Amino acid sequence: MRSKNLLLSAVFLISTAVAFTAINPQLSFGVAERGAISFPQIDQKFAKLQDPIIVDRYNETLEFKITVNGRLDQATLLLGSVGRSLETYIIPSSKILDDGYSYKFKIAISELPPALIHLGRMDEDVLTASLILANEESQSKNIFVELFDLRLAFSLDDKWEAPVRLEAKHEIKHIFGNPPKAAPVWISVIFSVAIFVISNCVLITWRAMPAGQTTQSATINSYLVYFAIVLMEYVFVKYYLGTDIFRTMRDASLVSFLALFVVSRALRQLSTKEKEHVMKQ
Repeated sequence: MRSKNLLLSAVFLISTAVAFTAINPQLSFGVAERGAISFPQIDQKFAKLQDPIIVDRYNETLEFKITVNGRLDQATLLLGSVGRSLETYIIPSSKILDDGYSYKFKIAISELPPALIHLGRMDEDVLTASLILANEESQSKNIFVELFDLRLAFSLDDKWEAPVRLEAKHEIKHIFGNPPKAAPVWISVIFSVAIFVISNCVLITWRAMPAGQTTQSATINSYLVYFAIVLMEYVFVKYYLGTDIFRTMRDASLVSFLALFVVSRALRQLSTKEKEHVMKQ
């Protein structure tokens, strides 16, 4: 009994250590005149076919079928130029059989990327088909082998060019917009002089008013009013000399808050003096 258990354990360990095996591999063509190609059993020691398989039709469709003796997490057929590191992948259709799983890979030549079709038609290059059979739970059983080479022997009027790699890209030329136009100098000078004259008139008028007279009763509000008027004049003169409208609006807003505060205080002072003057009369 003990020897039987040991034998069963040994058989189990050997079966789990053996890699996946693809049996009955076969490559068929889309034309009946061309017979299918049978492959030997595919395992980790499989050797690629020596002679490339010739494909002489652009609309050719090849089918590669295998049967695997176990469940797979990945079954993928890679096709491309190994030397140029340019490949595409093909996902199979699968079917559950009594003795395992059947996978069928469909290789439509006309649906391959233009780069692979171009390389496959070159005399010094072939397209290599590689098979991946993998399972996450038993990685030691996975298979990654090269199966066969394809050489495309049909004529095709393609103008494909290899992409530029590891080289400088074409220079991108960009034309920036012209700077915003300012008013002519003579107009700017006229408006600046006008603002200067009007501002001085405002200062003189304020100076002549009771709230602006520099007597012993004058307060600091009068000087703040002078300062606010001069600041506003400075902001608008800068605008007419070329400062952009957004900066002018920002500066004018700040000066306006100051002017509103000091002028309101000065006007209240003026109103108080007027009331006192009326009461004295």
